[in-house]
Amino acid sequence: MSVSEARICLLLATLASIVIIGMGSTFGYGWPAEFVGVSAAIAGLSVVVALARGGFQHYPFWITMIAAYPVITPFVVVSLLGFPYFSGRAQELQDPQVLAAPMLLASLACLYLSIAVSSKRIDIGRRTAPWSNSASSGQLAWLVITSILVMGSAWLTEPGPPVWLVPYAEMMTYRFPGTDFAGAGWAVASVINLALYLSLRGGRCKNLRRLSTTVFWGTTLVSIIYLLAHARRSEVAGYIVLLLCVFGPTSRSTTKGLLLFAGLAALSAVGYLRESTTLADYLASDYIHLPGGAGNVLIGYIAAFTLIDSSALSLVPGETYVGYILRLPPSVLGLERPPTAYDYVHAQVPLSGGEYFLIEPLLNFGAIGVILYLTGFVAMTNWSVSVISRYEGTFKSIGQFVLAGTFLALQFRTLWYGLGAVIKALILAAGLVFVAYVVVQGVRQWRNQWFNAHGGSGQLEVEQTKYVR
Repeated sequence: MSVSEARICLLLATLASIVIIGMGSTFGYGWPAEFVGVSAAIAGLSVVVALARGGFQHYPFWITMIAAYPVITPFVVVSLLGFPYFSGRAQELQDPQVLAAPMLLASLACLYLSIAVSSKRIDIGRRTAPWSNSASSGQLAWLVITSILVMGSAWLTEPGPPVWLVPYAEMMTYRFPGTDFAGAGWAVASVINLALYLSLRGGRCKNLRRLSTTVFWGTTLVSIIYLLAHARRSEVAGYIVLLLCVFGPTSRSTTKGLLLFAGLAALSAVGYLRESTTLADYLASDYIHLPGGAGNVLIGYIAAFTLIDSSALSLVPGETYVGYILRLPPSVLGLERPPTAYDYVHAQVPLSGGEYFLIEPLLNFGAIGVILYLTGFVAMTNWSVSVISRYEGTFKSIGQFVLAGTFLALQFRTLWYGLGAVIKALILAAGLVFVAYVVVQGVRQWRNQWFNAHGGSGQLEVEQTKYVR
């Protein structure tokens, strides 16, 4: 049996197991409490499989890690560290007998992701080229404009003082009404910035390359530091992973390791700065938060599974997905906003935030919904990886790059906080790409007409397409 055939068989076996577990829970079958440890082992194995397939600078590892980390949390906190609970919320649902079935389902979902996500190497290198030599300086101007948008959207996301000066709850009061799109806007603007920089980096003019490098990395670092200082971790984490996968294959291993360690340390530190609880209080309590609050993210999913299993919460086929469309208008307009999957669960079980990615498909369509979600998520991820790996910096390919890069940059938020942010971001990205296409085509048509009228027929078109492959 070939490797590809073995992968297909394992994928089918994983999907069948998800159906069996879902149906078994529906009919009231009880799963052994020891399955909590088994689930942690499967989730850990998933991470190892993903790492072996592509290394830590490729997407199978990161997507699997983000999905598996919460599943491993109960084993680490309860079994290894000795705390009775892994979250301060819904402690009545943290009995091993209750956890067994949902944890096993989640671990199998992680295994599916580790096998199905493409391990294609994103090695862009320096094969990209600017749209044309004459357009390089104009493209640099666009890079400056998008850099301003990156900084502006970062500030608009959290305009108040940093998290170490005021409590997190007070910091959120500084937000302007109707600016809930700002986080997605920062991700989109950052991906556009990345696309422009990759194009300019392949140009012939050394001064333009140096200037574009300074503008891009300066903007990126400042905006990331600003967002981390304001406890915005999910968008930052996803974009850092995108940068690692794009630039990782061409940078030194020591540099990648140091940057990765620094990024993880910063993300972890921000999580604890958000809390007013001291370390002594943590150690004296009956639970402890691992970095990122993974236990709080997981407990919402456990509650959803348990409520559905006990018929305390009914399935809402497709309702929360339709709700995304109805929630697109800004909240400042005062329109009715339908509940999310998190809202349905939170109405019966107090939660602390976070929406593990299996809550929604489970609440809408049960185990079949989980399979459909995993299939669609993997298909979109693999398309995005393929698009970015083929990017050559041309104007024709930048639109797909922005859509694919936006989707990948928001994976952390998608897997831990639901689809809301990525849907808004993709709609925003598609709108900006369409407007840019219409404007550029209009300007080209007008300039060609002007050249034709003044005896310069064909000259501009040749120059514009000189470097388009």
